[in-house]
Amino acid sequence: MVQGRIGFYLEMLDRRGQQPPIQDRTAEIEAEIAEIEARLEENGNPDLLSSFMARIGQNLWEKAQRLGIEHSAWPIRLDLRRLTVVADTRNGAVPLHGMGSGENYVGYHVATFLTLHEWFATEDRPVPRILIMDQPSQVWFPSDYAGDGSHVLPDDDREALVRTYQVVMETIARPDVDLQVIVMEHADLEEQWFSDAVRYRWRADGEALIPADWIEED
Repeated sequence: MVQGRIGFYLEMLDRRGQQPPIQDRTAEIEAEIAEIEARLEENGNPDLLSSFMARIGQNLWEKAQRLGIEHSAWPIRLDLRRLTVVADTRNGAVPLHGMGSGENYVGYHVATFLTLHEWFATEDRPVPRILIMDQPSQVWFPSDYAGDGSHVLPDDDREALVRTYQVVMETIARPDVDLQVIVMEHADLEEQWFSDAVRYRWRADGEALIPADWIEED
């Protein structure tokens, strides 16, 4: 076995010897890295970043208030270090995982994604102008809900769901925000503005997300 390994090693050395010599570009690459790092330092002005994050936090807070979710009475910010939403309350910072209900969890996610996409659009950042959400109403419906209209929401829950879609509509209606939001949803609100935004009703029209002719029966 040892002899076989030695033979394999010698064979590999021989093959390497037959290959063209590799040009040593270490110095060149190190110079390129130094140049890139210098650019990052120039663009990494901490005051500029703080200013940007303050504006993003203000927008996030405004959306949280429109949604009526908990802790929105306090300043809301996006913590880049921990990648989470934080409310700065009288008793200290409260991160998203400490904010309680599923309604808060979904609400802050919706507010954060809309806020970031607004920022990317208004600042002309190279981020695709599309946001896809899958059933943001799920926190108000039972897990086995089939979307057949059999579950009637209490008034407070329905109002919270309406506010969620109002905030979405307000965001995409901004003239300086070129953003498309696609939502896959079981809930079907009666409001006319909601109905006008619906493109397909898979229960009534048979226009499911996965076309029937894609499914092959055994």
